Amino acid sequence: RTGTNLQNIPPGVCRKMFVPDEGKIFINVDLSQAETRVVAYLAEDEKLIEFFNKGGDIHKLNASWIYGCNVGDVTYEQRDKAKRGVHALDYGMGPMLFGKLFGCSMSEAKRLSQKYFDTFPRIRAWQLSIQSKLGKSRTLTTPLGRKRTFFGLWGDSLFREAYSFVPQSTVGDALNYAMIRLAEAYPETEFMLQNHDAFVIQCKEEEEKVW
Repeated sequence: RTGTNLQNIPPGVCRKMFVPDEGKIFINVDLSQAETRVVAYLAEDEKLIEFFNKGGDIHKLNASWIYGCNVGDVTYEQRDKAKRGVHALDYGMGPMLFGKLFGCSMSEAKRLSQKYFDTFPRIRAWQLSIQSKLGKSRTLTTPLGRKRTFFGLWGDSLFREAYSFVPQSTVGDALNYAMIRLAEAYPETEFMLQNHDAFVIQCKEEEEKVW
C-alpha cells in the first residue's frame, strides 16, 4: 500500500498531523503560478507575459473580476477557486462545468469565459495550434524534449488532455531539474515530498536562513 496522494490532503487540521523530526522544520518551495506562466509563453500572449514580468498575480486578477471586487480584497478561497478556473479554461473546460465551479448560470459562465479569452486572446489560438499538431501526428513535444503520443478518440476529451500535457509536464520536469541541482549542491538535503510544482524539504532549524 502506498497511501494517499499527499496533494489531496486539505489545508488546516489534517496537514498539521505531518510533523518534522525533532529539532527540524519543513520548508515548502513552490514555483509561483508556474503552469499559467508556461501557457503564457507557449501561447506568446504578450499581455499575459507583460503582466507576469511586472510581478502580477494572475489568479488574484481573475478572481477580482469574477467576484466583482478589488484585487486587494480577494480572499484566499476566492484566489484558489479562480486559480482552478484559469487552469480549467486554459485546458478546455466548457461553460457548464465552469458554471458549476463558480455557482453561476450558464450565461454568466459563458460571459466570464469569453472575458478571459478576450483579455488573453492568444490562449485560444494556442489551443487551436495544439489541435492542429494532434491532427498531423498525434504527438506533442515539450520545450524540454519530453514527447507524448495521444491515442484517444478525437474530440474535446482528447483536446483537454493534450492542452494540459505540455504545461504540466514542463513544470514537473523543471522542478525535477531543480531538485537534482539542489541535491548536488547540498547532499544533506532531505526531500520529503514532491508535489507537482512544489517540493518539501526537511532541515535543521538553524539552517532555515540558508533556504
